[in-house]
Amino acid sequence: LRGEALYKLTALQQLFRFPGVHVRVESLGHEARELHHLMLTISNGRYFGGGFPIAPDARVDDGWLHACSIGDASGFTRMRLFSLAEKGRHSSSNLVTIKGDKAFRLRFREKPRFEMDGDLRMSKTEVIEVRSVPGALKILAPTSWQAPRPFSS
Repeated sequence: LRGEALYKLTALQQLFRFPGVHVRVESLGHEARELHHLMLTISNGRYFGGGFPIAPDARVDDGWLHACSIGDASGFTRMRLFSLAEKGRHSSSNLVTIKGDKAFRLRFREKPRFEMDGDLRMSKTEVIEVRSVPGALKILAPTSWQAPRPFSS
């Protein structure tokens, strides 16, 4: 297996093995929420992982981050949530909360492992702060660009 199929198979296997993680999520615009999570994502865009629309209303150009909090659940409910998330319909579940803000502070009971842009990392502290910094990324591109022509035979 490769690509999307491998991602989905691995995710399904982890659904039954992952013990969940206890996190307190804080932001300026919302009341703090402490919960045992199956998954917590902070996204600036709509899609996550293998193309899951985890934050269906997110836009990469609006300067907002979206915290998608999925509470822990039994194996069968985890499978149902996985299926809903794959279609972008998980926000209809009472186990899912999606909040938008400019910054989030995440408080863990111990230093967490986390994924950032596909890379697994280990936090140096029990607190992780994630914030949007509009204009921080500089993109260089030519004013006019044309796709190369395919080779002729």
